[in-house]
Amino acid sequence: MKTMKTKIFALLLAAVLLLSACVSGGGEESTVPNNSVPPVENSTPGVENSTPVEDNSTPAENSTPVEENSTPAENSSPAEENSKPSEETSKPAEESKPDNGGSSDGIYSGQSMDTHGMDRKKLEEFLEDSLFVGDSVTDGFKLYVNNYGNMPYVNFFSAASYGYINACKDKATSSIHPKIGGERKYIWEAVEYYEAERVFINFGLNDFGYITDTKLVECMDTICNNIKEVSPETEIVFLSCGFFTKSARDQGKGVDNDRVRNKNEVVLNYCKENGYDFIDVSWVYADSNGYLKSEYSYDNYCHMKYDKYDFWEEILMAYAADKLLNQYENIDTMLK
Repeated sequence: MKTMKTKIFALLLAAVLLLSACVSGGGEESTVPNNSVPPVENSTPGVENSTPVEDNSTPAENSTPVEENSTPAENSSPAEENSKPSEETSKPAEESKPDNGGSSDGIYSGQSMDTHGMDRKKLEEFLEDSLFVGDSVTDGFKLYVNNYGNMPYVNFFSAASYGYINACKDKATSSIHPKIGGERKYIWEAVEYYEAERVFINFGLNDFGYITDTKLVECMDTICNNIKEVSPETEIVFLSCGFFTKSARDQGKGVDNDRVRNKNEVVLNYCKENGYDFIDVSWVYADSNGYLKSEYSYDNYCHMKYDKYDFWEEILMAYAADKLLNQYENIDTMLK
């Protein structure tokens, strides 16, 4: 009897152990897939993982101001402009170039850009040995001539902050007069030094904001009379002062394009009254409201990208053609 009880106890114990082993084995099989699923889902670009990506993409809309702010940075980098002297796409499209000296928006002064099919070499010969006098805008044209354009050999006598008033001040260590051979010179001394056949004067950027009409005429008289005294045969030509961008006005920099136009008109009338030529190199860069187009300016203010002086080149070539044909006439007005 005791042996039978022992066997029954052994059987029951075996059954319990077997049942326990089954329950334990089933648990391990069920926990393996449960633990393995999350890593698989997280490693796959599923819905749950794509949600953070969508959330991270939202700030992309907020990054728009960065893109807008990057535009002036690109325009204000002369290095980028100078690094692409041969890039044809940087120049205005051919169809956008007006043939009457006006902008593609229809605002124009009537300044000709027609060379009448004349031989380019003859036009270049006409402009050789010319002297360009001016401020930082003229400095920009100098960079264009040296790096981008097909202008003939010409000389430059220009400096930042130079203008009608500064050009007539006495020479001093602190004066703005450009130097030749390490010495500061007056415009008429530069004309004599370079033996210039003609001098193109491009001032106004640093004067027109405050100079009176009387003072402006007085300065032009001083410059022209002194040039004629040292070099009577030199032809004197005045170039119009350029405009400012709309952004320059919006930034409260105190610019006034209407005042620039009015002062340009004073210079134009002075030329008509005294037998000098006047060339408009401003309106061709303006929009329909008379602002310098921002796409032409590297600082979105008043200075042009160096490769955009191609209009200057075309206008000067057209001027040479009209002079050689003895048919050049000053435009009627610089006002809208």
